Amino acid sequence: MFKKVLTNYLIPVWGLFIMFSCESIDNREDVTYNLMSLNNRETITGQRISIDIDLFRPTYIVSLQNHLVVFDNVDNDIFKVFSISDMKYLFSWGKKGDGPSEFSLIDPKTFVKHNNNSFEVIDNLKIKRFRLSKDNVFELMYSKKLPFDDFPLNRIRKINQSTYFANGPMDKFGKEHVIIDIEEGEIKSSFGNYFGEDISSYPNPSYRYINLGKETAVSENGEFFGTFYNYLPIFKIYNSEGKLINTIQYERKSYLEDVKSNNKKHLKMFPYHIQSSEKYIFMLSAYQTGKDFFFDENFNPVLSIWNWQGDLIDSFKLDQPITGFTVSHDRKSIYGVSITQINSLFKYDLPNL
Repeated sequence: MFKKVLTNYLIPVWGLFIMFSCESIDNREDVTYNLMSLNNRETITGQRISIDIDLFRPTYIVSLQNHLVVFDNVDNDIFKVFSISDMKYLFSWGKKGDGPSEFSLIDPKTFVKHNNNSFEVIDNLKIKRFRLSKDNVFELMYSKKLPFDDFPLNRIRKINQSTYFANGPMDKFGKEHVIIDIEEGEIKSSFGNYFGEDISSYPNPSYRYINLGKETAVSENGEFFGTFYNYLPIFKIYNSEGKLINTIQYERKSYLEDVKSNNKKHLKMFPYHIQSSEKYIFMLSAYQTGKDFFFDENFNPVLSIWNWQGDLIDSFKLDQPITGFTVSHDRKSIYGVSITQINSLFKYDLPNL
């Protein structure tokens, strides 16, 4: 499925600074513009597999060895487990409560695969890791309260056992991101500029936070970080020291003025879900305005695949309204869930993955 890197769409930076000087992202940064419309791509057809249990609000999914684990936002039985080979429902697990293996306030964006047979989630400011045993029982491996109570951290991603990459509070650091050590309770560094502008130029703090919202990703080997703006067709790639490697703008219009003025009529949702591996970034995007498209059964998201240098490898539309997905490199497939298709799981084959 993957094509070679689509370099014929890359336009020299110096030419585009002339063409789009009024919308330049940050003249102090090296910017690669990849001005193709990812929304005008071919549609690929996946498999829709009916399951014998209705999901309540499936939003995220991870693959663990021979299993798929779906995060289903309900009071009890929060996680639904399926066989990855035939999508058969196996069991449910996860109760509300304050016990070590119970959950009270899960941040769904932190539900990620930890390794081949375990996952990690942040629940009520505690990092929890669970291992799926041979007896199909989830065992608590690790629990650690985040040592930062005086300011919020969002989109937290693990780099190694104790070091994490996160979106930091804008007003505290004036930077986009922080690297934290949860064992030492230290902020190791802060980095990332808001397009070279003082964040006070965004007039309203509440929608400044929302409209500059972003997804994050870390390569499996911890060498690269990525930040992907929800309402801007822009993402940035950093190395493990927080040095900017590349900034990619993948639409001609940056939408930066719409974000600053809170112009909801033209404010589009671009990426809303990111997965990553050692080699690739998988970006699921909406290209829609408003917030109701998630509930549209005819919604067709765009999946684009990039390497960690910021080259576009491939992109295509999905024929189903996928709202969350996971990547299985062993099976060369992606698996998805949809909040409008509560009795189905989805599979797309990517033979060149």
